[in-house]
Amino acid sequence: MELPLRLLVSSVVVGLTLPAIVSGFSALEYAQLSVRVTEGLDAIVHAAQDFYLAGGGAQTVRVDFGGAVTVHVEYITIGDARGGPWSATVSYKLTGLSPVFLLSDPPIPMTSGDGPLRLGPGRHVVRVSYDGNDAVLLEVVG
Repeated sequence: MELPLRLLVSSVVVGLTLPAIVSGFSALEYAQLSVRVTEGLDAIVHAAQDFYLAGGGAQTVRVDFGGAVTVHVEYITIGDARGGPWSATVSYKLTGLSPVFLLSDPPIPMTSGDGPLRLGPGRHVVRVSYDGNDAVLLEVVG
């Protein structure tokens, strides 16, 4: 009779603490993925700023926007069409959260040619190049 009572008490304790543990784990995943996305976007934008201010150059940047168990990247956009009003901005959205908008400082115009560079979850190789014309060109090459 003592074993079923211990089992019942143990299952009640687990049932009460499991939601708190899962929500804490989910918050940790959101924070870790947000940091990883921000660092990847920082690498792309810093390369664009370097080449824009230097007057030209090109480089490939490897980024990993892979998700976790409970949270994923829904979308990432960088720049806008040539001369567009959002050409110096970056935005991304994680599942369950509002979109995040970032502005490059100093503001550097970025484009993928006909619009913003759109990335999804996973690993990407982005070519960042500037030939001295109006905007830094961003292309996915891998």
